[in-house]
Amino acid sequence: MKFLNFTTKDNTVSHLSSLRNLKVLFVKSGGGRNGPFKDIDKYVIRTIDDLVKELYVVSPNGDIQYLVKKHQPDLILVLLGRYLSKEKVKSFTNLGVTTALWTGDDPYIIDIMSETARAFDYVFTNELNCVPYYQSIGCRNVSYLPLGVYEKVFEPKSGSIPKLYQSDICFVGNAFSSRIELFDEIVPYLSNKNTKIVGNFWRKMKNYSLIKGSVRHTWISPIEAATYYNGAKIVLNIHRSADDKKFNLNESNIEAASINPRTFEIAACQAFQLTDIRKDLTNFYIPEKEIEIFSTPNELIEKINYYLEHDQERKEIARNGYTKTYMKHRYHVRLIQLLMYVMENKV
Repeated sequence: MKFLNFTTKDNTVSHLSSLRNLKVLFVKSGGGRNGPFKDIDKYVIRTIDDLVKELYVVSPNGDIQYLVKKHQPDLILVLLGRYLSKEKVKSFTNLGVTTALWTGDDPYIIDIMSETARAFDYVFTNELNCVPYYQSIGCRNVSYLPLGVYEKVFEPKSGSIPKLYQSDICFVGNAFSSRIELFDEIVPYLSNKNTKIVGNFWRKMKNYSLIKGSVRHTWISPIEAATYYNGAKIVLNIHRSADDKKFNLNESNIEAASINPRTFEIAACQAFQLTDIRKDLTNFYIPEKEIEIFSTPNELIEKINYYLEHDQERKEIARNGYTKTYMKHRYHVRLIQLLMYVMENKV
């Protein structure tokens, strides 16, 4: 099992020169108008463009084979891969160019990724528990590489934050079933606080009437999400459930051990984060020093109360989380690791 060493020091400067001669063809995720991947595409494009000699960009339905023959890239890097047909994958994976897939949404769509993944020279999965799965279906080189954060969007904001974005407690995200279950437990408490919830489907809560004035029903841009994080005393991070049959394509029931990109985004804003527990969390952040965790609704309420009353302790944890994130979890760091790994281990 291979893991990229994302917890080591950022040796960016020494690596940059070896990447300057690379030509990369980047295949975008193909995510829709709303959703995170259209923005992640932009972050990856901007980051790679600063690292390599030449970057070419194409959508999943573009003529990838033509661009490969025209530009002769050293690497074809595909993000997500969900919207690539089997025929399209075959059209460019047999051209003699090194190919890499960065899945980005495992384990939630693992059912439709197996045939796509097998065609690539390298598979980078954002989910720790998916490494053995991809190996078991015949993928040749599988590594664990989480997504990261683009620090030019998610950053501490100077000056005052508009009142619309200020809160004691904030959550940004859609109402998946596991989130609804938790919020229904704590909404009677949250209704007495300056709470802001932003996302879709929250009317499904049983206790929605208690907090409907605090809910904004929409998908927001990353820049606006960052403003909410900057304006909150406490930002909640509740992960999706990996066994949600309504939204997921995970019939293998692979447990989600890895943290979501929102973990990095909140921390990059130097916001205090209170998150549910994922098994891999402590490989990224130290609880009570760089992040805070909870395991039950009662513990969540207790910790909200505590940190609302202890400003300096809350702010110190937020600062520590920010420092760790900037040093180790930006896309700049992730993509250097990915590109260096491929170039040093070329098949």
